[in-house]
Amino acid sequence: MAQNQITELSTELKPNMDVLKTSLHNLMKSAGVSFKQNSTVDSVATKPGPDVAVPSFERSLEEFSHNCDALLYELKQRRQALVLAQYSVIMPCDPKMNYNQYKSLAKSHDVRVQELQGILTRLKSELSQSDDQNMAT
Repeated sequence: MAQNQITELSTELKPNMDVLKTSLHNLMKSAGVSFKQNSTVDSVATKPGPDVAVPSFERSLEEFSHNCDALLYELKQRRQALVLAQYSVIMPCDPKMNYNQYKSLAKSHDVRVQELQGILTRLKSELSQSDDQNMAT
């Protein structure tokens, strides 16, 4: 079952990876153009700029960094979703169980709910911190 989740995750993240590859390609192209321009300036003969419209290196680097951050955020969200899914399975009570079994099951439910509450509280804190950081930039 874990293999199916990994396959699903890789299929769902493929568009993000394609964007990241394109962004890296543009970054490298911009770096090449910048290197060529700097080499031209350093040489005696100056040549006109490149014929192809290539975004500046700084812009390409910023875009690549943004795409990496977006992918990292997506991966964190998916990991948290898997953790939450793990805690969402709660066994129902069997009407034929004795009191001690019921008490044990109720305690395990309580522990799961407390762990889930801790995860949700931590997620809320992380999201509010990331929102605050995004607003500051």
